[in-house]
Amino acid sequence: MGDERMKILIVEDDDSTAEVIAFHMRAAGLEPTVATDGLAGLRALRSASPDAVVLDLMLPGVDGWHIIRQAREWAPRVPIIVVTARTNEHDRVEVLSLGADDVMAKPFSMRELLARVTAALRRTAVENARSERLPVSEGELSIDPERMSVIVAGRPADLTPLEFKLLWTLAEGRDRAMSRDEIFRRVWGGERGHGDRSVDVLVRRLRRKVDEVGGSFTYIQTLHGVGYRFVGEVAEPAAPEVPVEEPAGPRSQEIRYCCSEDGVRIAYAVSGTGPPMLVSTCWLSHLQHDWESPVWRHFLEDIGRFVTIIRYDERGYGLSDWDVTDFSLEARVGDLEAVAEDAGFERFALMGMAQGGPPAIAYASRHPDRVTRLLFYDSYSAAVDNAEDEEELAAFVQLIKVGWGRPQHHFRRVFTSMMIPGATEEQMLWLDELQRVAASATTASTALWERSKADCSDLLPGLDVPTLVLHSLRDQMNDFEQGRHLATAIRGARLVPLDSDNHILLGDEPAWPVFVDEVRAFVAPDGTPAPQADGLSPREREVLALVAEGRSNDEIAAELSLSVRTVERHLANSYTKLGLHGPSARAAAAATLART
Repeated sequence: MGDERMKILIVEDDDSTAEVIAFHMRAAGLEPTVATDGLAGLRALRSASPDAVVLDLMLPGVDGWHIIRQAREWAPRVPIIVVTARTNEHDRVEVLSLGADDVMAKPFSMRELLARVTAALRRTAVENARSERLPVSEGELSIDPERMSVIVAGRPADLTPLEFKLLWTLAEGRDRAMSRDEIFRRVWGGERGHGDRSVDVLVRRLRRKVDEVGGSFTYIQTLHGVGYRFVGEVAEPAAPEVPVEEPAGPRSQEIRYCCSEDGVRIAYAVSGTGPPMLVSTCWLSHLQHDWESPVWRHFLEDIGRFVTIIRYDERGYGLSDWDVTDFSLEARVGDLEAVAEDAGFERFALMGMAQGGPPAIAYASRHPDRVTRLLFYDSYSAAVDNAEDEEELAAFVQLIKVGWGRPQHHFRRVFTSMMIPGATEEQMLWLDELQRVAASATTASTALWERSKADCSDLLPGLDVPTLVLHSLRDQMNDFEQGRHLATAIRGARLVPLDSDNHILLGDEPAWPVFVDEVRAFVAPDGTPAPQADGLSPREREVLALVAEGRSNDEIAAELSLSVRTVERHLANSYTKLGLHGPSARAAAAATLART
């Protein structure tokens, strides 16, 4: 390790300046990486793990101010030396306030720049030597804030960035009580809304990964009526013996192909672990691009920890066949049926994501025996229901035709800013690019128009399956009222309003852990053994057999010469023995009997 050269990231859009800086860094025994625009700089910041950054402010795509903000989230201890032609006091103070370590005015001396970089690296080395490891009885907890890695009892703990930020916040204030409001301000920023439970949800997730691995010792204590406290003794620093691994989540995805009824090849991917959940895909997807995306990766990682995710690119999109003209609802349902059949799972949870709602509704209506439970994520049953919606749709279709395929992202940014208004510039640029690579302008405009005709509202009252509706309160793509309609029209459905402006929830916003926790709890029964009918009495079996024939309680009572109240009591006893409850218990009990 002592011979390893320190890595310097140079983010500078002037090629000649960047090359001169890189030359002097190499001559000094350092290892430079050059990025000539802001987005490339952000990517290199994450992939190259630099020891220091030399940064220009005026960059194409993403400016230097934004890079400083992101760097302080991803790599809080990496020194940043800003080199800029903006030399007024206001700009210097602003970049230092954002988190830059030093500012140099252009033109500058290469000797002085090298001296400042070397001094910054020296200061960081001293600070890193003081990094704390937190050994605790019943196992050792080691936190490396530089690499955002955590080792518990000799094993890496797979934390999301938000979970790591919570752990580090609590550890920094160890043995001190922290209120939920303070934790919220330090982890998310801003004030916690009334009734917001994001802190509690995130603490539960963190405890599952840290406390359970660490044995009987509880690192995070709950202080009832107050908040939380981290407890542990601080020891002298030492180098960890276990190599740092990348964060948890699906390590790989398996991409497969199947054919829809009309011969169109549909690409689908399987990832994650746990009971299966098939996602009726949204309007915009690319299996490989999404896998690497800062907009979608957290969905695949966090949800993939407890379910096996089956997702696919719709016809005309991503890795599926592009040479397609039929985008009707019937064709899309056929694609969903083909994926469900080819994936090989007999029964599964089904999520209708955004514009994937109507195909999911149609599939659940046609194949109730295959669907264990139904979820909707910022979705709907009918896309257009008034003249105003039609006018907006026509404008969108024309916008796609004009600007979708252009190299510049300005036209596509209209959609991006509606889908993720709370995103960083890097996330927005990624979604801009997804639109360009996911489909042609012709496909995108035609498919959007055809989707507007899909209406499965009349099927909703006939659905009899446990249903969870999750919808952002201020979704600009699909209004919250559409989620409320789903929850109202489907018998027994539950609505979870998400406190977000985003159509696609982002991994660092408070609503995301709420979403994950709700989905985890909802699909959990799919991971348990199916209830058995062995404990039912002969009379209870008799009653359920008539339920399976579609008889009402009055008809069953007449058939068996019982009172209606006695029939109801037999049903209630059957539900209890089978562990069933809710409006779908009747159908589930009959199905359980049929399997025996």
